[in-house]
Amino acid sequence: MVSLMKLNFITCLAFTFLALPLTYAGPCSNALTIQSTLQKTGYGPRAFLSSEPQPTAQNLDIALKDGAMWWGNIIKVVSTLDEAKELHHKRTVGWVGEETENPLLYAMFIVNKNASEINSSLASMPNKENQQELLANILKTSDIYQKNYETQNWDTVSKDIINELKTPSINSEADGGIYFYQTGWAKPNYKGLVIFSEMSTSTSANGKKSKRINKAKQIARRLYKEGYKITVNKDIEASINAAKNQERKNQVNSGEGRYTKDYIDSYVEGLKNGTAYSIELKNPQGELVAGTFGKVAADGSVNGESVYYPAVPNGINYAKVAVFHLINILHKAGHTYMDAGMVTPFTRSSFYGQYITREEYQESYGGQLINKPVDFNLEWDPANYSTESIF
Repeated sequence: MVSLMKLNFITCLAFTFLALPLTYAGPCSNALTIQSTLQKTGYGPRAFLSSEPQPTAQNLDIALKDGAMWWGNIIKVVSTLDEAKELHHKRTVGWVGEETENPLLYAMFIVNKNASEINSSLASMPNKENQQELLANILKTSDIYQKNYETQNWDTVSKDIINELKTPSINSEADGGIYFYQTGWAKPNYKGLVIFSEMSTSTSANGKKSKRINKAKQIARRLYKEGYKITVNKDIEASINAAKNQERKNQVNSGEGRYTKDYIDSYVEGLKNGTAYSIELKNPQGELVAGTFGKVAADGSVNGESVYYPAVPNGINYAKVAVFHLINILHKAGHTYMDAGMVTPFTRSSFYGQYITREEYQESYGGQLINKPVDFNLEWDPANYSTESIF
């Protein structure tokens, strides 16, 4: 028997292809809205589409099939465009190379000569309810810019995109700075990949890769001997909440607007139908210590959505153990890469993450993994990591 949810979804697709008016308010109006949002042309490297509709579990799954996601945009207020350029370079360089900027890290800059007074005012009212009105008033006497990585120019943001900044929040940075944060749908023009052949010890010319891989193997083997265990798909809600509360570089509470109840619900449903996973590292007492989670896209690729780890010296090494186990699982399933989303110091330094454009991805990798299902329940046994494998 076809479930009501499946029937509604099929009905939604029928209405979509028949191009019925978007004012239809039946049981699938959300699906129609997300379909229309995904047809928009994104702006900037993150290709921000819209702050609507809300990220329900159904909308998140529909977006994932189209390569889109619910993400956030940082919006900083600065005095001049030169200040924006300097700050952007300072905050983004070094993530994907010593002198290379990370195109997906920073988003938009509001240029206003009274930036100092504005930021001081924002700092004193982080919980102000009328933040949309506040941002709109600032924009009346400001210009807003974003770097175009195709032309290397700084372009003014279109009014269509500005009009989508409907639910901004005010967040604090680790250094005390203030910024607006706008969540919404995005379809990034760049994909961060961890390509397994780049991790192979056999391809190392200078020995650096071998040293990093061997260190990770040593950490995994030590934890294994100490009684640590890896479980799969047992604590997805706790894992997402841990990622939500994880401290991130230059940001405070960066996961607040992203990891919502609907977001968690989409993962719970995904675990049931095989389109989501959670790799959880637990200490000998059975307590959740670190891990990673993500989803399986329509093209068969596996996304590493986020990691979490304890706030102790070198705590990030615990997360590396979980991610290395995930990569081992994917490698044994015949996968040649993992979708890392955004390249960070974590994915760059440990897993040699790199960016390629969406067009390059479709040309070189699109559809390669559709017929290569993954068994995430592979036993964790770091003692058997071999030099012939990617490890």
